[in-house]
Amino acid sequence: MIAKTTDLERQLSVILQENKELKNEIARLSEEKTSFKQQLESSNSTVAILKNEKSKLQQEIAESKKEQDDFLVLLADQDQKIIGLKNKLKELGEPIEDEDDVDLGDHGEDEEEEEDAEEEEN
Repeated sequence: MIAKTTDLERQLSVILQENKELKNEIARLSEEKTSFKQQLESSNSTVAILKNEKSKLQQEIAESKKEQDDFLVLLADQDQKIIGLKNKLKELGEPIEDEDDVDLGDHGEDEEEEEDAEEEEN
């Protein structure tokens, strides 16, 4: 009977130790769960903020594209007006120099000067 009692006490001691270890494990896991919940909430908050910022940036991009398109339309209108006015001046006999012609003329002179300088070096 004493051996049986000793055996039961030993088993009880083992069970109590296991119970204590399991309670410690539950406490650790509970703390870990709480930490993960906080991280999840923080991440969800960050996601919401970033989605809002993304939406604002997409709206700004759309507005910028519309403004760019509007400016391109205005530029095309101005080009057409300039062409029309140049044609009227030509009809009236006024000499007209195109900006492109002036730029090409200047560029051609620069190239000639560079070629002359290269020939002098050789």
